[in-house]
Amino acid sequence: MHCFSPSQENVIARIWEWATIDAFCCLHPGEAGYFMFWDYFRKAFEYNRGIRIDYFLLSPKLAPRLESCEIDKGPRALGKPSDHTPILVQREGS
Repeated sequence: MHCFSPSQENVIARIWEWATIDAFCCLHPGEAGYFMFWDYFRKAFEYNRGIRIDYFLLSPKLAPRLESCEIDKGPRALGKPSDHTPILVQREGS
């Protein structure tokens, strides 16, 4: 987790206590190099030097219904893109 101030760290820590499961890490345990934000400078996207700034958090009760969770880098590779890209989550039955 990457935060920019102590107050953000505190809020995020409280949220993690409530919703303890990160959907992406649940389905991709231990996988490195998956980011959702790349600075526009120094070819950060091209060299995959990014950070994860978006999370999809699940309660333990909802986690068993998680079917897929992927980071869609496609929009970031387009011309004049946003500096970050979406996370796509699907639950069973959707």
